[in-house]
Amino acid sequence: MSTRRPSMQGALGQIGTILVTLLGLLVLTFIIGRMMPADPVRAMVGEDATRETYEQVFRSLGLDRPLWEQFFYYLGDVLTGNFGTSIRTGQPVIQDILHVMPATIELATFAILIGAGLGVPMGVIAAVNKDRWPDHVVRVL
Repeated sequence: MSTRRPSMQGALGQIGTILVTLLGLLVLTFIIGRMMPADPVRAMVGEDATRETYEQVFRSLGLDRPLWEQFFYYLGDVLTGNFGTSIRTGQPVIQDILHVMPATIELATFAILIGAGLGVPMGVIAAVNKDRWPDHVVRVL
């Protein structure tokens, strides 16, 4: 009996797929961030800010640079864990993420447990009782 070891080519292919997926997600989040109808500069400086203040913050955020250059700065910030400052709290976004992470993990864990706790028995009931009422009830749910 022979055991196959994963080939280096297969592992590199999977790593390549992961990297392409991550790059796609980064491009997508960058585009969504730039397409938001709200003006982030106006949200930061307020409606009563002078034109000079607006322009200064606009430049400090790098929004005066070409889009491709903004993306590379964005990419560098993401890779170093710098997600910027929250407009709502004024804290670094990474602190806000870390603050809500325990609750997020708790909710995800309970969702998985409830889904598995209900899904596995319902699947077994549907498989055992083919062409009977439990199967039809489970399919409707």
